[in-house]
Amino acid sequence: MTAIGPANSWTRIVVDPAAAALADPANFIVGQPQPLSRDRVVWALPLNGVGAPAKRYYPDHPSTELCYFGLDFSCVIPYGVDIVSGTLEIFTNASPPVAADGDWTAQPVEVRGRAIYALLTGGVTGTDYQLRFTATDSMGSVWPRTALILCAETS
Repeated sequence: MTAIGPANSWTRIVVDPAAAALADPANFIVGQPQPLSRDRVVWALPLNGVGAPAKRYYPDHPSTELCYFGLDFSCVIPYGVDIVSGTLEIFTNASPPVAADGDWTAQPVEVRGRAIYALLTGGVTGTDYQLRFTATDSMGSVWPRTALILCAETS
């Protein structure tokens, strides 16, 4: 790792060419919490509309798998503003979308730093789903975003 900037500067940029984590002397990770290795997380977009690329979880989700799905709101919620709560609704990815909460077993939504997660299992094999996450921040703003997941056996 290399530090860029004068030693007495208030701003210091740390560059890690290996893209590893940065830890303090007590071995605590510095920065925002990252998802656990078994979590699936995608990033929310500043604009969630026409022309925005679809956010999709990879790999596909086997119906028997139990794991966290999350959406990171770091790109849309201003820094200094926290997420205080979140919700998740599940729909089929069809026209029109149909509520599919009965296809899934979901634990309550958890706030982890600037992301919200839910522990999910289920889905009907061969069905594409919309996971509609909604975050509410400490300023009272509401941030709805949708990500997609296909329920299928993985290779």
